[in-house]
Amino acid sequence: MDEVFGYDNLVNEIVWQRAFGHSDSQRYGVNTDSILFYAQSEKWSWNQSHLPYDVNYVERFRKCDTDGHRWMDDNLTAYGLSGGGYEYFYKGVFGYW
Repeated sequence: MDEVFGYDNLVNEIVWQRAFGHSDSQRYGVNTDSILFYAQSEKWSWNQSHLPYDVNYVERFRKCDTDGHRWMDDNLTAYGLSGGGYEYFYKGVFGYW
């Protein structure tokens, strides 16, 4: 992309997490996609577009911060995993990760 648009025209890299942990052997799990955002020149414009979120999507984010931004927390452990994963003991709790 640098050869097409020029190194200086890279505006941003957008990284999208498409899945949670994987058990890929011999390496870290591949669970992200990257989008490279290039402009054709230094003069470019951003045309912001907004669509309302689907109600089913919004309901997934039950928590809200002081600015009104919705969010959710999630369990990053592999609770219920049997026959694999990494065992840990932390602050008196035993589990898998």
